[in-house]
Amino acid sequence: MNSQKPHDLAGWKKINQQRESEVAATSEQVANVFQPNVTAIEIADVNVLDIKPKNWKDNGKVLIYTHGGGYTQISANSTLGAAALVANTKCGMTGWLCILLLDSNM
Repeated sequence: MNSQKPHDLAGWKKINQQRESEVAATSEQVANVFQPNVTAIEIADVNVLDIKPKNWKDNGKVLIYTHGGGYTQISANSTLGAAALVANTKCGMTGWLCILLLDSNM
């Protein structure tokens, strides 16, 4: 992980771009394995990725997943793999989860 401490917006943007590149490739590989259905939506002026497993059937369950990054680094798109993994985790006998991935960085 990058331990730089930027002092201005340009510095933060540079670190964010570097971090995004670091995690995007792995996230893409995981998402490609699960092939979730992803829809970009907006809820109350917040960009959200609605992530449903490939063969999802509505069971009334939704998990709201806020990715890390402290609201400063990496986007929802770069953490899609983690959300896809969680979405594809069976919830006992009740079925798959629908994930709403809130994006603090879009």
